[in-house]
This record gives sequence, C-alpha cells and structure tokens, in this order.
Amino acid sequence: MEAHRVKIVIPEDHRVLEVTVVQGAKERFEKLADELAADPRPFRDLSPEEREERLRRVMGIGRGLFSSSEEFARRKQEEIEIEDRHLGR
Repeated sequence: MEAHRVKIVIPEDHRVLEVTVVQGAKERFEKLADELAADPRPFRDLSPEEREERLRRVMGIGRGLFSSSEEFARRKQEEIEIEDRHLGR
C-alpha cells in the first residue's frame, strides 16, 4: 500500500490539516470481494479452517489504512499545543 501524507496551511486562520491519501485500497477491497463471491457457499457451511482463513483475510485487508491509537494521540496532542500557542497559554 502506498500512502502520502501532506500538511496544508490555510492562510486565513493558520489551521494545520493533515490529509492522508491511500492509493489502491478500493481495488484491494474489490478484489477480495470478488474472490470471496466466487465461492457460493454460505459462511455457515464453511469448515472451521475455511471460516478462520476468510475472517483473517477480511480483517487483514484494512490493516495500514487507518492511524494507530498512538498516532491519533500524537496528532491530538499536536492540535492541543497549536491551540495553546494560538491562545497564548
């Protein structure tokens, strides 16, 4: 997966926004959906091993698309510090 992160400063209010662009995510989801749809059996008819494998693939497809809780906390702390500087605290 390829992702690009770009910081953008908006001159009027000097707010900093972070934009994450994920390339190929939609194609990955569509490919997996097509592969899973190729097996017409309902999930309940799969063997325990097949169920586990299918769940592993579905859960794994989104890994790396979203920020971790640590990254979220770091960004939130940065926002607080920016707001504190803006308010002169």
